[in-house]
Amino acid sequence: LASIGLETRILLVRDGSVIGSSLGNGAADAAAAPLVAAAQRAFSSRQSPAWVVAREARALLGIYRPAGGQQDWGIVVAQPLRDALAPIHELEVRWLVVFACVLVAATAVAGIQGARMIRPLRELTAVTRQVAATGRPMPAPDVAREDEIGALAASFTRMSD
Repeated sequence: LASIGLETRILLVRDGSVIGSSLGNGAADAAAAPLVAAAQRAFSSRQSPAWVVAREARALLGIYRPAGGQQDWGIVVAQPLRDALAPIHELEVRWLVVFACVLVAATAVAGIQGARMIRPLRELTAVTRQVAATGRPMPAPDVAREDEIGALAASFTRMSD
């Protein structure tokens, strides 16, 4: 993992005690204490292979115990959560961008369709107000449509005549 730029710690554990690590033999560094404690707890769980999120150490721990009678030792690989969860956060950002783009596109389409439907209704409303104000029959605006709005305009023209 280190060869591809990910910060990684490896602990060799025997019966819950660290026997070697990339932190230094015995892992005596005070900054590594939460990591060592989490590794010891994870190793004592007796599950293999397994993974554990060690929040206090801010790491993802991968645990391996060999098969067979050699279950008293194993390897714990620790990777910082920021590195381990980076692909998930990247995917989350991508989905948010896709969602925002779809939302903007849907809003634009709805606005265009709404304006297309409202224009003939406004024209028809203006003509009905003129008929009501003057009392003279007037033809409805030219609405060359085959839907309900076209039917309403045709009915208005017949009624006005």
